Amino acid sequence: MKPALSVIVFTVLSGAGLGLLVCAALARLAGEAAGGVWRAALLACVLLGAGLVSSSLHLANPRNAWRAFARFATSWLSREAVFAVLLVPLVALWLLSMAREARALEAVAAAATIACALLVLVCTAMIYACLKTVPQWNSWHTVRGYPLYGLMSGAVLWLAVAGPEAASSSAWRTGAVVLLAAGLVLKLATWLRFARPSDLPVHTAL
Repeated sequence: MKPALSVIVFTVLSGAGLGLLVCAALARLAGEAAGGVWRAALLACVLLGAGLVSSSLHLANPRNAWRAFARFATSWLSREAVFAVLLVPLVALWLLSMAREARALEAVAAAATIACALLVLVCTAMIYACLKTVPQWNSWHTVRGYPLYGLMSGAVLWLAVAGPEAASSSAWRTGAVVLLAAGLVLKLATWLRFARPSDLPVHTAL
């Protein structure tokens, strides 16, 4: 299995960006200072933007991308597109309310941002998990793994950019370690699951 480079870049950057966005919003709800949250949120937006650009590179015809929104009831790709677009005004509202120190609105917008970012992670995971032609993706490992790896990456990035106070917080350090450990366990389980030749297509097993 050799996915296109654009797919790898998209999944890594967008997953990390969504995970970082979740961590930043959670931190703000927990009373974290605005400075570190702003840095994390802006980095998350950059990662998501880069992931979006990369995702357009593996479309057969980028001009037809609008059709991804047309089948929300039946398509995980459509759901991902809708929730990703919805995330933009939610993040904007959250950051604007934080800048204006509108605490009540900021809390609501932060919670909505977290929920929407998690939905995008799940929808992206389901897109790949539904691909029956790729056994390594068509499993519960993908459904659990992609959101987990996104949150894991986001937690590590949060500790890196949020500042010394957040980095010294035992709660955040513990959370990051737990996510890293869970990610490692799941990755090992995935490797063991698909290390058996009988579970793989002939060309992959060879």
